[in-house]
Parts: sequence; structure tokens; C-alpha cells
Amino acid sequence: MKTSIASLGLALAMLPGLAGAQEVVAPGDQARRAAAGAQANEPTRYDNAYEAPPVVVRGQRGLVEEDQIGAYKQPRWTARRRFPTTRVYVRPEGQFAFEYWLRSTVDLENFSEPTKKYRSIYEWEYGLGNRLQLDLYLTAEQKANGPIEIAKESIELRYALADWGEIWGNPTLYFEWGRHNSEGNFVEGKLLFGGELTEGLHGGLNLVLERVVDGEQTHEYKITGGISKTLVDTMFSVGAEVEVEFVDNKDSRFDFIEKKYVAGPSVSWQPTHHIHILVTPLFGLAQEKGDDGEDES
Repeated sequence: MKTSIASLGLALAMLPGLAGAQEVVAPGDQARRAAAGAQANEPTRYDNAYEAPPVVVRGQRGLVEEDQIGAYKQPRWTARRRFPTTRVYVRPEGQFAFEYWLRSTVDLENFSEPTKKYRSIYEWEYGLGNRLQLDLYLTAEQKANGPIEIAKESIELRYALADWGEIWGNPTLYFEWGRHNSEGNFVEGKLLFGGELTEGLHGGLNLVLERVVDGEQTHEYKITGGISKTLVDTMFSVGAEVEVEFVDNKDSRFDFIEKKYVAGPSVSWQPTHHIHILVTPLFGLAQEKGDDGEDES
């Protein structure tokens, strides 16, 4: 069977040559054809350089993680989270992911066991299509050596305003509703931005407002940002993140009972295509609290 296919291909390739061999060309026509062919091979000259057509150069981008993928033409690096504190765009359509986060908080001025707090976050993410993403969260907390307790459950919906690159900053709307077991229901809105500053240099910025609708009706105003530099394509990158947060309540609107400024380095390692690990130690730069503020350090 392989021989038959090869023979058929060879026969088809030879047919144009056989047809050309049977054609009789007059000497005058042959000369005119030769002149026309030589003229066609000459490059077109333009009196004005701006009239010349562009030269199209086809090639591959330098980094695989910046290749465009999916229906939204987003770069590959946005298909997984790069910054623990800062979100960028949406997950590609039909893509599912599970994330586990462990956060340990310690008061550096009083580095003792009773001040430590541990928070575990379990997150399920799914790309719904039409630039929509759905997330489900479950958060557990442990203070010092106390029991592990369910602290929060929430659901998130995210919507990108356009395909990647069509609007500056790739703005994405974020809405989350949930329940704090100790504080009651809350709603949170975010405006997400992200993009590529240059090859291998990626960044994100989030504007955040969270409102607890029960009790003291606290508001959290937050700005988070991150920047990352790729060192090994699709595998390893380093960067930095920053978070600024102000808190007030119904009795002290914009007279903040708590202010928090933290920043630190960020490392991303992807040992396989299905697993990635993020490490981001954040350190408090300054903190001020009123008498009614709860210690979150």
C-alpha cells in the first residue's frame, strides 16, 4: 500500500511536465515569454518610499509563556495565577484549576506562639466562556495552637471587558459574595488590570473595596500590585508584591481605624505543566490602628 501511494504522488507530479512537453511554441512567442518572465522577476521600483509594501517577517515569539492561547488570545502566563495578592484577567474557556493557599501571620515585634495565625484557603476555578470565570472558596483558620475552624465561604464571578490586548490594561470586573463566620455576610468588588511591560516582564494591579453588611459594617479599601520577571521560560520567575489596606466602619467613615502597608519578594516555580508553586513573604512596612481596630497582624 505504501508503494502505491508513492507511485501515485510521483505520477501526479510528473503530469504537468508531460503536458508542457507536448506544447509547440513559436520562436517569436518564446522570446516574448522570456522577456515577460525576466520583467516579472525584477523588483518593483517606487518613486516614493512610503508607497512600498511592508516586508512581512514570520517567526516565533521569544517566550513560550507569552504565546497567545484560547478564544480570548491571552498570553499563556495568564492561564495560571502568578501573584498571590493580585489577580490578572480570567481563566481560558473550559479550563479548571484547584488552588491551595497557606498563609502564616506573625507579629515580628512579639514573635511568640500566641500571636501566630494560620489560614488555609481552598479555591476551585473554572473558565465559563464569554470571558467569564467562576470561583468557589473555603477558608479555614487556626490561632496559635487552637482548633482549626471554618472562617469563610464565598463565591466569585469575574468578567473581562474585552479580549486580551484590545483595551489598555486588560480591565476585568470582579465580584465576590461570602460569609464570615465571625462577622457575617460580605460583598467585595475589584477592578483588575494586567499586562506585559516588555518581554518576560509581567505586572498586575487590583483596586479593591470590601463591605461587611452586618455588624459594624466595616469597609476595606485596598490596592495590591505585583511585578514579575521570567528567568526560565514557563518554569521560574521572580518579582515583588505590595499591598496597601485601609479599614473603617459605620461610625468612622474615612477615619480609618486600621492602616496596613506590606510588601515583599515573590517567587513562582512550575515543576510540571499541571503544578505551580508560589512563595510570597510579605513584611509590614507600617501600621496604625485606632482603639476599635482588630489586630490583623
